[in-house]
Amino acid sequence: MLLALLFSALAADPVTHGPRGFVFSDAGGHNTFSPGLSFQPRLTLNLLGDDQVDDAQALTESGFRIRRMLLTARGTLAGRIDYNFRANFAQFLSFADVNGKTQWASKPLLDDAAVTLRIAEPLAIQFGQWKVPFTASMMMADSALLFPDRPVAIDGFKAADLTWTGFSHSRDAGLAVHGKAATAHLDYSVGVFNGDGVNVWPTPNEGPLIVARLQAAPMGALQYDEVDFSHTSPKIAMAFAGTWQPQPIYNAAGARIGATEDLRLGTELRLAAAGLSLQSELLWGLQQNRVTSESNQSLGGYAQVGYFFSPGLAPGIRWSRLDPSLETAADGITSLEAVLNWYLPNPQKPGQTMEHRAQLQLSGGSRLVDDQSTALSHQVQLAATIGI
Repeated sequence: MLLALLFSALAADPVTHGPRGFVFSDAGGHNTFSPGLSFQPRLTLNLLGDDQVDDAQALTESGFRIRRMLLTARGTLAGRIDYNFRANFAQFLSFADVNGKTQWASKPLLDDAAVTLRIAEPLAIQFGQWKVPFTASMMMADSALLFPDRPVAIDGFKAADLTWTGFSHSRDAGLAVHGKAATAHLDYSVGVFNGDGVNVWPTPNEGPLIVARLQAAPMGALQYDEVDFSHTSPKIAMAFAGTWQPQPIYNAAGARIGATEDLRLGTELRLAAAGLSLQSELLWGLQQNRVTSESNQSLGGYAQVGYFFSPGLAPGIRWSRLDPSLETAADGITSLEAVLNWYLPNPQKPGQTMEHRAQLQLSGGSRLVDDQSTALSHQVQLAATIGI
């Protein structure tokens, strides 16, 4: 019913095409609808440096796969209510086969389903399922990244268990308040989520996930994009964020006897100026078992730099590290990566590119585990993105 009313309201109204694709809107711009489609295939060549590595620790196996195939719908109702939906028809899930080897399967999955009520610029209320507002890299769209994938440190510090295999989640269901203040120089988010991950509704196995984030951009708002297409005037953003979640502990009889409290803190620095983009994040975690008094500290971080050349090329390099346990020796991993992006020219706008809507990425990297002289793996990837 809601969609029917929306389409009838927009049926005879203008259609525009901007950086985020087609936008249908009424004459006053109070009601908008923007459909989106993104297709992201990739070809991977993975050379294992250590042939004794466990399957769960290896990078993606060699071959062709569809990394993402997204269908999105976003827009505004009555000038104050924003909505955002996203379904991934190529979501990969891992499972163990009869021989205990890790296998992958693809299935459609609802990623985002969120509604935001904008009361005023400093205050908006958002509820549904979307990306947890913790790290900048997690909050960015997949197509807005400089590299085909996020840093290994970000994969490890997503919600759920701290690992460097990346089998955790960045999306969750919950409610948050957020907004901008001081003429958009300050940006904040505070929310409570289920803590169970995407499309997993409340269970007694996890406690609520509390999230808070504060960002300062003293030189003006900086977009959540790792490529400076517009060669903007210097912009800088600094942020601090944290998450806290109690994970229940049960005895053999099934009675709850306590919890493991998981605290994660992050700080970040982003800069964009005249085509140059710099980005770094430092993450720290503490897991405290309130029953046994055992604790574990984790540390991760990355730094990357990229530059957009006007013809449509954007090279970049990145260093990333994750140590899931500072108390355990030789369990950290370091990643070194390089990438070259080519953004296809826009036939309707000479001298401009299609930006993230049409691009090719050639990347290569190596991962090294602590106390190992041989790299865990070397990987070369050719990735593409086509979207509207």
